Amino acid sequence: MNEPSIPDNGVSGKLKAVVYILTASPFLLLLHSCKIVLNILHQKNRKKF
Repeated sequence: MNEPSIPDNGVSGKLKAVVYILTASPFLLLLHSCKIVLNILHQKNRKKF
């Protein structure tokens, strides 16, 4: 992932961090909610048998 070389004066680093957090957190939330849903489904399946 080669990004265009911008003179890093601290601001672009913070910007990258913010962008990374904004893009990562929805994905992490999605992953987390998927795990929760799978756990609930798993427990419901256990009760049936």
